[in-house]
Amino acid sequence: MNNNKINAVFFDCWDTLISFECNEKRWNILSLHQHCVNKDRIDWEEVFDFSENFFKSYYTSRLLFEIDISSILSLFVKNFDIELDCPIETCTHEILKYLDPKPIDGISEFLDMLDEKGIYYAVISNTIYPTSDTLELINKLVPGHHFGFFLGSNVVGVKKPNPLFFKTGVTMGKQDIAHSMYIGDAFYQDVIGSYNSGFHTSVWLNHKKKEKRFHDQIDLDGKIEYIEVDSYRTLISKIKEKNLI
Repeated sequence: MNNNKINAVFFDCWDTLISFECNEKRWNILSLHQHCVNKDRIDWEEVFDFSENFFKSYYTSRLLFEIDISSILSLFVKNFDIELDCPIETCTHEILKYLDPKPIDGISEFLDMLDEKGIYYAVISNTIYPTSDTLELINKLVPGHHFGFFLGSNVVGVKKPNPLFFKTGVTMGKQDIAHSMYIGDAFYQDVIGSYNSGFHTSVWLNHKKKEKRFHDQIDLDGKIEYIEVDSYRTLISKIKEKNLI
């Protein structure tokens, strides 16, 4: 880590700002079901299994590039001959209502500190879901704070840990990556990705007590520097201890 201070903080979204919790098991295809006009001719169990296998394959592929949920839903619709009473875009904007997210404990306190110190902050996050809908959730669950912007990977087609995605976000915020901190809950995408992109400080918010993923491919000793914390309150203490802000 460089011996200078942080001027900006960039966040991952899901399980970093707000939690990823489901109301319904089949939440990713419920909007298709709601708008389907030939429901009785569709095997929805087969559609669900197909969607689960697709998402599992997609998220474990380690791709550096992103696609949008509208393309994915179109794939499901065309494969199962689902007839809709609306454009596919309507379904994409309804998906997130089937989630039940909560703010991550301590996030408001942490943002209060950034506001007090005049530190710029924004969101750079992998997502296939509409930016406006995700940002609406964040503003609802973490009110009273003003994120500079929300950059979703589906908007620009690249995703973490691709350095191009991180650097695009920092450029949007007109910040210097060498004076910026990145905070995320995923070790591979967030910590390794942000470190390799040149961030001053990479933070692993490991509040779910996850094990490091893909660490067998990385010589961590002497190569990857990062701060691991179990909560935002612990991170506040670390920042004060290291005089980062």
